[in-house]
Amino acid sequence: MLCKICHHCGLCEGDGRFKNDESSMLIETNSALNNSIKNLDGKIGIAVDIGTTTIVASSYSFPACIKIADVAEVNAQRAFGADVISRIKYAKDSSSLKKLHDVFIRQLSNIFTRLLASTNEKLARGCSIDVLRIVFCGNTSMLSIAMNIPVTSLASYPFEPASLFGDSYTLKDIISDSRLPYFPLKLSTPVFIPACISAFIGADTVCAMLDSGFGENAENGKVLADVGTNCEMAIQTPTGEIFCTSSAAGSAFEAAGIKEGMAACEGAIAASYIKDSNIFYRVIGGGKAKGICGTGLLSVINSLVQLGKIEKNGAIASNIDFIELCDNVKLYQADIRNFQLAKAAVYSGLSYLMKNASHEDKYSLYLAGGFGTKLNVDEAVKLKMIPEFFNKNSFAVGNAALSGAAKLLFNDDLINRSNLIQQKAKSINLALEADFQNIFISSIDF
Repeated sequence: MLCKICHHCGLCEGDGRFKNDESSMLIETNSALNNSIKNLDGKIGIAVDIGTTTIVASSYSFPACIKIADVAEVNAQRAFGADVISRIKYAKDSSSLKKLHDVFIRQLSNIFTRLLASTNEKLARGCSIDVLRIVFCGNTSMLSIAMNIPVTSLASYPFEPASLFGDSYTLKDIISDSRLPYFPLKLSTPVFIPACISAFIGADTVCAMLDSGFGENAENGKVLADVGTNCEMAIQTPTGEIFCTSSAAGSAFEAAGIKEGMAACEGAIAASYIKDSNIFYRVIGGGKAKGICGTGLLSVINSLVQLGKIEKNGAIASNIDFIELCDNVKLYQADIRNFQLAKAAVYSGLSYLMKNASHEDKYSLYLAGGFGTKLNVDEAVKLKMIPEFFNKNSFAVGNAALSGAAKLLFNDDLINRSNLIQQKAKSINLALEADFQNIFISSIDF
């Protein structure tokens, strides 16, 4: 029996009649919590993660911080560039920046409308929603655009942002003079934006560190890697020191730039395995393969390397331009090269952070982000994407940025801790480190 709406979970053969709408995804909450939600009085907070690719907003009950509903949409700003650098270049003057800002505000209005409607459905009948606080997180560029703050200084050295945030605002401060026929929340609603660390280490990383236990006293060290287009990484030593950096991994992990890449939905090759010297593929939905998603790219390349069909230097062994996987889905030599550069960015960044750390076995790795949460760590270690000493001590933490932002909704002590994390963190610009280029180059091979 098939679900009325296909959620592309991979547990059945989903016939494909219900297509995954990448631009508008409603995420259902755990039904086990619905009964407790019904007893709430309507006081809520909203956490928003303004990602370069996706904007996610969640509503939470006060004061227990139980998640009520989620709404996620692909960031409409992608029409102006798929990555942060493209958008910074586009926003070269005030009118272009204002255009990006207005796109964000219009989308935010739509997201809040849908989120409040979904939240209202799950509360007791007649319950009136009262939004007590909103917390926004995101990278420094996305937050600057959201606040209509110039980003031109982020385009060139010394990369000094106009603001590092870490302040309280109201919705009116964010909307500014954008002309909207309707906005679903009071413009006086309090808004908090956590502090960013630097131009390329934003409030989303601070929130992810908070959610992963950074800032707490601990006998062992912690390492965070939010693996995506721009991979943010941080380390907290047992003595409490915090170092962080970012490394541009590109879009291969999201299967963008991959010739037959696609989102992780029905028809995507999501994993592979070897049996009797043959390679087999797991396709989301169980039907015919239509392409390959990020986790599938990692898994398939690992299997092909293990079988000797891809050499350690990344070259296809038979000296041809592509390998046919299944159902006419092909993996091209250029796809492998893109993946090599992406995985080298992660490996070299983690290796650099760990270079001066002693007792590597006492560090835990927290993998955040959509791709980071779903990747197979053992495969990532074999392909030299994650250092081997993390193989048995890695944990998937999901959207840690959004979870960390949610923790700030009703807890001022945690706001103080997020400020402490921001103040203690030392940002490392890998491009200025003398030996980083050598580490990166040596990380490209499998």
